[in-house]
Amino acid sequence: IGSLLMETGGNVSIKCEKSGYVADLDFKIKGWWGEYNKVGGTVKKIGSDEVLYTLDGHWNSVINLTDCSTNETSVFFDSKTSPSMPKIIPPEDQQLEYESRRMWTNVTKALFANDLDAATSAKSELEDEQRKTTKERHVLDQHPQHRLFYLDPNGRWTYRYSKFNTYEPGTPEDNDLDSVFSGLPRDIGRMVQGGPQPNPAEPFAPSPVSSPPPDNNPPSDAQAPTVSS
Repeated sequence: IGSLLMETGGNVSIKCEKSGYVADLDFKIKGWWGEYNKVGGTVKKIGSDEVLYTLDGHWNSVINLTDCSTNETSVFFDSKTSPSMPKIIPPEDQQLEYESRRMWTNVTKALFANDLDAATSAKSELEDEQRKTTKERHVLDQHPQHRLFYLDPNGRWTYRYSKFNTYEPGTPEDNDLDSVFSGLPRDIGRMVQGGPQPNPAEPFAPSPVSSPPPDNNPPSDAQAPTVSS
């Protein structure tokens, strides 16, 4: 059958109410035939079935954009020349108990060691524990409060601390930790900035944080990579 490897697969829809366009992307897994890291997609007007542009290429190298009205193709994305925003991440031992990087640390270490069997085992162990915890909460009729997201009237999980400042690379705000973390719960910002201790009287247990008015900005859906052979 061959060695296991990691692939990114799934569908993503990006809608912009301001421009009136929607892009539907399909991240494709290789399967028995084809290529690795392929992505394709279409761009339409919201509410229309007419395809205005098509996207095709590899998400880790070059993606081309084709204008359906002229059949002209141009480079839409090139990973070698496109700038990236650096991540600002607190050390793992300072992260909260349920932060993804800390929870998935054994999976990550196994992947870096190129040990897919250990990664699969660690992944299964973590997911089994999550299923067990969910079942126990259901039996006890417990409803945990969510610290970072809330369910809006449209049924969408929405991030509580969204900021809408325009990102401008190279500006003083680009590397300003006070700006980057000012919208986050204080116990998260504290891990990086050494800020004040959270107030136990504030809401959203089990890790109390301040609660600014929620923004109507749904979070991006994250999908775990697909393990295939």
